[in-house]
Amino acid sequence: MMNDPSELWASGSLDDWKALVSSYDTRIREHKVSDHERYSFSLSIHEVDVVYITCSMCLQCRWFRDCLPNLLVTQQGCLSKEQFIRLVEWKLARGKFRPSLRGYAAKQDPKALAVASKEAYRILRDEKRGGGMEEDTILNALQVLTGLKGVGPATASAMLAAMDDSIPFMSDEALMVCLGKREYTVKAYQALFSKMRDKQAALLANAGQDDGICIKDMEAALFASSVAQRAVSLSDTRGGEKKQKKKKTDHGSRQKRQRHDRGARGTLFWARSLGSNRCWSGFICSRKRSMADTAYPTQYDEDNDAYMITPPSQSGFTQNTGGFGESVPQWEWSFSQVFGERTPGEEVLDADIISAVEFDHGGDFLATGDHGGRVVLFERLDAEGSEQQHEEEDMEQRGGSGAYNQYEYRYLTEFQSHDPEFDYLKSLEIEEKINKIRWIRKWGANGAHTLLTTNDKTIKLWKVFERKVTEVDDFNTQEYSGVQTTNWMKSMDASPSSPSRFGSGHHIRVPKVTSTSYELASKCRKVYAAGHAYHINSISLCTDEETFLSADDLRINLWHFDRPDLSFNIVDIKPEVMEDLTEVITCAEFHPQEPHIFAYGSSKGFIRLADMRASALCDAHAKLFDGGEKDENEKNFFSEIVASVNAIKFLGTSGHHLLSRDYLTLKVWDLRYEARPLYEHQVHDMIKPKLAQLYENDSIFDKFDCCASGDGKMIATGTYSNFFRVTPCEPSNDALLLESSRDPLRRRMHAPTSKFSNRIVGFGRTIPRSSSKNSLSRRNSGLRQDPVISDFQNKIQHLSWHPHAPVIATAAQNSLYLYTGN
Repeated sequence: MMNDPSELWASGSLDDWKALVSSYDTRIREHKVSDHERYSFSLSIHEVDVVYITCSMCLQCRWFRDCLPNLLVTQQGCLSKEQFIRLVEWKLARGKFRPSLRGYAAKQDPKALAVASKEAYRILRDEKRGGGMEEDTILNALQVLTGLKGVGPATASAMLAAMDDSIPFMSDEALMVCLGKREYTVKAYQALFSKMRDKQAALLANAGQDDGICIKDMEAALFASSVAQRAVSLSDTRGGEKKQKKKKTDHGSRQKRQRHDRGARGTLFWARSLGSNRCWSGFICSRKRSMADTAYPTQYDEDNDAYMITPPSQSGFTQNTGGFGESVPQWEWSFSQVFGERTPGEEVLDADIISAVEFDHGGDFLATGDHGGRVVLFERLDAEGSEQQHEEEDMEQRGGSGAYNQYEYRYLTEFQSHDPEFDYLKSLEIEEKINKIRWIRKWGANGAHTLLTTNDKTIKLWKVFERKVTEVDDFNTQEYSGVQTTNWMKSMDASPSSPSRFGSGHHIRVPKVTSTSYELASKCRKVYAAGHAYHINSISLCTDEETFLSADDLRINLWHFDRPDLSFNIVDIKPEVMEDLTEVITCAEFHPQEPHIFAYGSSKGFIRLADMRASALCDAHAKLFDGGEKDENEKNFFSEIVASVNAIKFLGTSGHHLLSRDYLTLKVWDLRYEARPLYEHQVHDMIKPKLAQLYENDSIFDKFDCCASGDGKMIATGTYSNFFRVTPCEPSNDALLLESSRDPLRRRMHAPTSKFSNRIVGFGRTIPRSSSKNSLSRRNSGLRQDPVISDFQNKIQHLSWHPHAPVIATAAQNSLYLYTGN
């Protein structure tokens, strides 16, 4: 069997062509997906570790080759919109993926599509009755179809190929063999048809009377040969890397990761369900690749044409799965800094309580928002400069230790983001409290910083930048040499020729610039208002850096940064009758890699994964993760309340795993396995017997954030009594319960009862770092078991992890604490 399309084209043997046509379905499974085609996945992964892999691309091809022609004969060539969308998806899966084509297909007018397809079918049918198929006839039919919006020669050729076997599909493989280049024009298709018809005539001339091959099958043979050639090339590449590994053992681990990534990209396929046009069914895996390379046991099912893979167990992943099997370093966490710490006896104004904490993408800046609508920014000190400038002071604070804290921050600036408002239509007060802050990378050049902030109703885009301030002195209105200059307005009344207008010549002076300085200024660039009727609980930035989503209790909206007056609703769970409402949306988050995938949690403990390519309104989720209580005997009145999802976050940069926080637990989910969480961490199991008491004082409705390290191996969340928990993703004995204070053993204060006069006190003051002997780890501080959590007024609800370093920022009422791991 020939594995080179050029050799196949040069061959005059009809048997070689037929052998490749018969192997077409097998070659489909070996089809290598390019980087552009990754966008056609419902989820983007770099490993072949999936729960159920369905070879549905084979089914798509069978539908195009066998089912669609029969349907067109029955329908007299009238192509429905659903069939057209599916035909476009088959084309995109086999060739180069272009996301805009599917959008054009979804917006196609069904009536215009039906008229054009029937007219093209009529042209081909009349010509075929005449005894042959001429180029002019095909070009006429092609011209009719290309008149549709978003339909080019390649898509039109696929429609014609489905109508008649004597017309080839304009595939990349056929173009490269016949023309030597990819050119998607009518002229190129005319040349392609001419050459393939001549080749067909040459093959039939050397064949017997009973043998034959249509042009449509010839194109399929060229595609199968091209796929076989890529598979051989990939195998040779792996073989060369194995030889290189033997010579360079010091680079073995790096080469192993490279082979794993390339092998995974070469064996993943786009998968769609045969029975539904809107259901993503998984990924396709090549049978050529050894199933021993995958992380789970696999077995190929010939009847279902699919691989069955055993789901992951609670034991966790191994290293080649991209999970948490790699060793996690043991950190000794110690107090680093505090801003705005209150002393015993001080009382805190409600407006000073911090409601949001967020590091920027590089970790050099930190932002906090409070109940008073203010946003306070901190910047990281230059490590080298700070060490030289404060060397003696730092050495004294460290107690003579040579270790230097390179993640030290200082107060930068603050601005008023939101003000209290009043909704006169609903007679409701809108608080100025900052619910979420997100840093934007897009406009962060030239020393400027851009942030998204939101309260309950309004989202604002803020820019913080350095403004040049120039001081000018020595004006003519000032005294000079004991003579006061004449007022300009009075001097204008004097005659131009009068010598007394300006006096002596030395009295006229040019003002001078005495100094130039820079100061930080903030400006609200855009306001995204009137998009939500209910309280906003989440905002999340898309990876395309052009859009972001915002979520309230019943809806999720998609915004474009440049269109503050327009939002697109992508999720709406509001029932027609509000009495039928059973759950609300509690949080939402975009995928860190795929701009079309997002997840959102609900008050019932469900986490739904949605794909914006499936439909405009993503009410029908792609995946559902149920974090509620499974045991019916364990369910009680509080089960649904504590199961409510407080926050979700994708782990690492790949986004293969999802972290969720409910009232009692932290859960780590594998996006490829919906049945149960991969790991489950108890945050404050000791308060379970007190749920009735917590319900009475409304503490059971408290919402806690969660965060994770940049590599996704460590996670953290807050709890009561100003404690927060830091633990590896995989449960181990290294979990730590730390207190947000300078001294972890000091007596904790009770909740404030009155007001504090100064709203911004403390944010500009830095408390010195403690020495390393005050480490907060349990092994150093003597905390052999979790302390009793009894103070339900003081709690850590908001925290953030540095994206590249072991630094955690926690908010304890009006105080911001920073901790570093060593």
